Amino acid sequence: MLIAGGVLLTVGAMYRLGVEAFWWTRTELPPGDRFGRWSVPNVAVITNLGNLLLVAPGAGLLLAGEHRYGRMEATRHRQDGRRRADIPRLRRTGFGLLGAGLAVLVLGRAVFLPWTQRCTTNACAYTLLETTYWAGAGMTLAGAAMANYARGYDSTWSKGQVRVAPLAGPGLAGLIVGGKF
Repeated sequence: MLIAGGVLLTVGAMYRLGVEAFWWTRTELPPGDRFGRWSVPNVAVITNLGNLLLVAPGAGLLLAGEHRYGRMEATRHRQDGRRRADIPRLRRTGFGLLGAGLAVLVLGRAVFLPWTQRCTTNACAYTLLETTYWAGAGMTLAGAAMANYARGYDSTWSKGQVRVAPLAGPGLAGLIVGGKF
């Protein structure tokens, strides 16, 4: 999962960089031209298509792989009789980066329309969009990966764990209770 997620994220980043290079070179989107003269919905769809097809599945695979890797390391450390002491700090750092990254992504998009009222060129508008995208996505993925690793590590070390799940079938309804102690 880690390898597949990393490959999808890398291909997604290369797609995004390639599309950006395409807008500036082949279509000759002039940096000093007024923003919005081109068909903005078409630009947005083509630019974000890589996010939908490559980045989102890659992030999901990477985060699931980090969780499993944390569980695997915890199992190995449990057999050796040692435990990582920095897991709570890793979790806090991960959630801090996750929150900061999401804030950068949301605020970058929230201030975009007022920003284009004051700064009307393509270079100015796309500079805001691209810097907040790359910074926010990087912090969000790094924070989520840290938090998932810490969660996987901690869930393996916990002593007692009870899980409840719904059970449904033809003529059957109820709950399943299971756990490890």
